Amino acid sequence: MKFNKISAALSGVLLLAGASAQAAVISFTDSYANVKTELNGEQLRVDLFDSSLGTLTGVSVSFSAAVNSAGTVTNNGAGPEDFTVQTLVQSYDGTGVSLPTPLGNVAAMNPFSVINAQSYTALASGASDTFGPGGASSGVLDLFTGYDASFIGAGDFGYDFTTLILTTFSGGGGNIGADIETYTDGTLTVEYTYTAAPTPVPEPGSLLLMGLGLVGLAGIGRKKWRA
Repeated sequence: MKFNKISAALSGVLLLAGASAQAAVISFTDSYANVKTELNGEQLRVDLFDSSLGTLTGVSVSFSAAVNSAGTVTNNGAGPEDFTVQTLVQSYDGTGVSLPTPLGNVAAMNPFSVINAQSYTALASGASDTFGPGGASSGVLDLFTGYDASFIGAGDFGYDFTTLILTTFSGGGGNIGADIETYTDGTLTVEYTYTAAPTPVPEPGSLLLMGLGLVGLAGIGRKKWRA
């Protein structure tokens, strides 16, 4: 039984000798949630690639965001009013904190502008009604896909995000007031594809000596057992 255990140990050493570099993926994310706008420099940061892990072969950077609005509207006119209220994203931008190339700046919410819209019919004078809640999402925006050595190093990179949200009125004769708040979520993600650093392996001569040593230990164990 002892010999079998030592043989198993030797087999493990031989398997180690055959180890080779492997493709691997590592990712980092940073996010903010339910932050009241207007944003004025809300930070998202993700790690640069640590070269001790291996050789970087690809990078993917993406951003997703959502904005929601809710509140009340009030008819301040002398009579009932028909009108529509909208909240819109005029800008949702990230200023590049580092890596101006290849990332630069990102206008994160360009795919849409309207967050929420609601129409009211014959809202009585002095009356208030709810607006929302409702929202919209940017989906996932691909900011960079490819390879660039700028992503290798210590520290991190990311953006400082700002927003500009508008409330508009259609109808109502200028008599409509609104108390509406907007909140936003955002997530920055980086994914690194790399070839992992190969596991150090013993030289063939060292393996042979180790194997002979293990076999020798097995023989000594047998002699002691017979005694």
